[in-house]
Amino acid sequence: MIGHGFIGLLQSADYMRPPLRTTGVGPGSIVETAAGYGLSGFADTAFAWLDAPKSVGKWYWEVVKQGANGLFGIADDVATAVTYGGYSSVNAGIYTTTPNLWIDGGWTGASAGSWAGGTVANGDVLGFALDLDSGTKTLAISQNGVVQATQSWTGGPTTLWAMFAFQFGPAAGVNLGPGGCVYEPPAGYAYL
Repeated sequence: MIGHGFIGLLQSADYMRPPLRTTGVGPGSIVETAAGYGLSGFADTAFAWLDAPKSVGKWYWEVVKQGANGLFGIADDVATAVTYGGYSSVNAGIYTTTPNLWIDGGWTGASAGSWAGGTVANGDVLGFALDLDSGTKTLAISQNGVVQATQSWTGGPTTLWAMFAFQFGPAAGVNLGPGGCVYEPPAGYAYL
């Protein structure tokens, strides 16, 4: 029987961590860690992204909040530098301070969803489960293993990247793969 996280378990034997790249001025510090990457000191004119573009599949990764003003989610434009805000213009995800959810208004059938959880505290693990296989695409965001919001859209970008941005230079950890993620991917999802 195929159970929870089975695809992730099969993937663990040959998992290779995708490289992390940056766009913009003031990219801050990037350190490889046992879990993935540590990010700190980013200006709000730069953002980081995993060089693992996805247009199909179901993918999972995590971010550990380590300071205020983090913006984490997905982006379809990782080449254009930003002037303020720390992220590309066409994207979806969570702004951790309030927390606020956002999704690009130009995406067809876009719904930012609503946050069911409470405050996102330092040390909380935010999980991102991206489903690009369904007719309605979704980005489910969990807090410490419990899904708190699901964003959806029916039309829009065809290729997406996991994106990590900041305002005012806080830090965050990026957890990747079977040895780095705290929680298993949802059933049917693979590690990004």
